[in-house]
Amino acid sequence: MVKPTEAAALLTIAAAYDNRKPDPDAAKAWAMALDGLRFEDCRQVVVEHYRTSREWMMPVDVIGGVKRLRHQRILAFGPYDVPSGLSDAEYSRFITDTNRRIGDGELTSPDQLPRVELVARDVTAELGQAGTSIREDNAAAVKAARAAAANARRAAQAARKPEPEPLLAPEDHSREPEPAALAATTTTEESADV
Repeated sequence: MVKPTEAAALLTIAAAYDNRKPDPDAAKAWAMALDGLRFEDCRQVVVEHYRTSREWMMPVDVIGGVKRLRHQRILAFGPYDVPSGLSDAEYSRFITDTNRRIGDGELTSPDQLPRVELVARDVTAELGQAGTSIREDNAAAVKAARAAAANARRAAQAARKPEPEPLLAPEDHSREPEPAALAATTTTEESADV
């Protein structure tokens, strides 16, 4: 979008800062390199560059500066609402056009966008009885699934509980001789036989 005459104007501004010698061929070359950019943005970037730098400026510097400038405008604008009911193609066009207008500086606040009306939808009215029966069937299925889950949980808890050990009577050791006593009686009997 930058014309050779506009590129010549950019080179003249730059020459005032860095003493370059602009000519018609340089203006044509800059116009080709800056094709698709707005002259106003390019001029702002050239002036901002020489406010903060002594470096020689080339078209790549202008292109990068314009990208940053447009990005800053979009960030400063902030989020905005998109009208409802748009097709995918219309949605894409709306976003692209709005971001271009914000980047160009044409839109500076969300108040400048068309108002978005949010409409509450009555799903039952849209679906008719189909929506109601789905909800009723779904409620019964959910209730049955919850009952089955509760039963499975109770069964799992019961399976994890250890079996109680049977209560045993205390052992009666009075009838059984102690091993030491058995050994003593055997030795006494053997010595009597000798």
